[in-house]
Amino acid sequence: MPDCPTCGASTEPGQEYCLECGARLPSGGGVVANVGRAWRRRLRWYPGDWLPVVLALLVVAALATAAAVYAGDEEDETAPGRTLVAIAPPDVTTTRAETETTETAPVASVPTESTTTAPPDGAGPGNPVEWPADEDAFTVVLSSLPASGGRDLAMQTARRGIRGGLDEVGVLDSEDYASLHPGFFVVFAGVYPSLEAAQNAVADARDAGFANAYAREITR
Repeated sequence: MPDCPTCGASTEPGQEYCLECGARLPSGGGVVANVGRAWRRRLRWYPGDWLPVVLALLVVAALATAAAVYAGDEEDETAPGRTLVAIAPPDVTTTRAETETTETAPVASVPTESTTTAPPDGAGPGNPVEWPADEDAFTVVLSSLPASGGRDLAMQTARRGIRGGLDEVGVLDSEDYASLHPGFFVVFAGVYPSLEAAQNAVADARDAGFANAYAREITR
């Protein structure tokens, strides 16, 4: 029986604990005992029989882990039905026309001012007409307005007659006609060949709102 591995005291065969330090004595041969004796020879100190066992278990566990990893790799490489397929990256090439968007600024509509001017007297429908040149005839006088009031007032009266549905409504300057008293703008309706035809049209003029309308001959 060797000496106590802890304090070096002498021991007897079959003795379990050292009588000097109380440390547990090694049980004899075997791997643990051999490791303990080698430890004591090297370091002159021995922590106990449990340390070699723990180290051995750690070594066994490490070997088992390595074996399991290796076996898993082998299984992945040889497993039937598994094929590694290289997947190409998606084609991100696009044309310039596909990626660029053109934004068109909205075109603002700019109102344009009308340059159309009112046609002169007798130049279009709905406007007063001119008395036929060098023609003597009969007409219906709708109103006689002093020339001092201006021609515009006479034209407004003529347009009122047109809106009332009368035909051939116009304005005469009495200075130009021998049959009329000078100094007036005469608003007339119609050009008739006889006095009777003009008198027949007076009723229409009065219905249009000209209560004082009458027939009159117009001569140069």
